[in-house]
Amino acid sequence: MRNSRKLLENLAIQQTEINGKMGRLESQSLPIKPLYEEPAAQIAPAIELPERITVELSNELRVYLEKLKLFDEPAWLALWHDDPDICEFTRRLLREYSLLENREIEIYNGIAAWLEKVISKQKIQLIIPEPNHSYESSQHELVEQRPVKGPINRILEVKQPGLRCTDTVLLKARVVSS
Repeated sequence: MRNSRKLLENLAIQQTEINGKMGRLESQSLPIKPLYEEPAAQIAPAIELPERITVELSNELRVYLEKLKLFDEPAWLALWHDDPDICEFTRRLLREYSLLENREIEIYNGIAAWLEKVISKQKIQLIIPEPNHSYESSQHELVEQRPVKGPINRILEVKQPGLRCTDTVLLKARVVSS
């Protein structure tokens, strides 16, 4: 635990140094004019997302996983490889952190609550469909279909949540449907 805490602290220090260097480089660079100007109506508004997760917030998630006995240090450290931004970190957590596969909805809701602390503007959110809601191919990935009495194309079970970053679905929620 001490080693991983030191690694996270070192990552934070390195990130601060990199941000300082990037700031100095940006102030030295010349502005680049685009070859053509797009009309103002077509330019998407800038999306403000914090670029990195603080050490304190990452420790909160780690403690949460430890309480649930879902913490694996090598897998945890692999999530932080190449200092990912928040969307990439969350994508890795959902798809590459194997201890989170096929868990109860409450565990995913806890991660969603942690994510709300990191991002308060709802630009990043987990896709956790409710049972008995309609299956939507734009947000859900069918991993199993079960024949049941009643309405068809209804979600029966969530295997893994999906991920939406800045109104784009990066990962579809893996679901069992009727």
